[in-house]
Amino acid sequence: MMQPLTDRLAQRLAQMLSRVKGGTRLARATCGGLQRRILHRDLIARLPDNALMRCDPHSQLQWNLLLQGFFEKEVYAFIRSALKPGEVFFDIGANVGCYTLQAAGLVGPRGRVVSFEPDPQVFEILRANIGLNSLTQVRALNLALGNRAGTLPFYRAAAGPFANALGSVHRSSWHDGGEAVNVKMDQLDDVAPELGLTRLDLIKMDVEGAEYEVIAGAERTLAAHRPRIVMEINLHAAEASGWKPSQMVSRLRGWGYRIQCLDEAGSIQTLPADLDNSSFTLVAEPE
Repeated sequence: MMQPLTDRLAQRLAQMLSRVKGGTRLARATCGGLQRRILHRDLIARLPDNALMRCDPHSQLQWNLLLQGFFEKEVYAFIRSALKPGEVFFDIGANVGCYTLQAAGLVGPRGRVVSFEPDPQVFEILRANIGLNSLTQVRALNLALGNRAGTLPFYRAAAGPFANALGSVHRSSWHDGGEAVNVKMDQLDDVAPELGLTRLDLIKMDVEGAEYEVIAGAERTLAAHRPRIVMEINLHAAEASGWKPSQMVSRLRGWGYRIQCLDEAGSIQTLPADLDNSSFTLVAEPE
């Protein structure tokens, strides 16, 4: 599918206005009005890697994608440097699929991308974005990953620009005033064999505090395939979930991984000195 002309012009206008002082607010209002009053649908943005994505200007994550083509520059840059054609990528906490679409373009038709997103509403947007790009190498699963199988509440943030970006199976102050929906959870060690994969090269994980449980339920998978891992360590989410960054680092080191982090440009750096009082993007490389 081609990007519609109206959407292409709206995206270019928004990008131009955002470079002018005070222009971002005008750009957002203009795109929001176009979305509600004329198109009656989300805008379709073109990302830097040529993928198309539905973008709601009221969502901060999707608005950043419309303007810049990425949400977290360091993760985008790392994935771009790490993935090769024919490889396999797991997007755990895929949200609307910005990294899924990026990875699909990098691994190509001979590669595989498996995307995990537990929130049913967000999952439908993810599926729509995959379909928008006709990505046959992508499989999306409406599933939370953790250290057990079952059904549990998934807490959404209250309405606002980050409402669709902060959902978690662990409740924190982010979710005050938000709703909860029951989601299915399973262990990666039980899901991975059913996918019929012979390799797994890179895992991206952003699950708002559930990272420690996901890793605990993935020991056999990590031992068998030795993938690289890039994950968000958010101190607020980790504390609400009952673990510390040093515990994650110790566990992965015990499984034979070298642990570092990313700077804002996506380059490898040493870990913060005050590990348990820091938020950072962790990178785990098999020794």
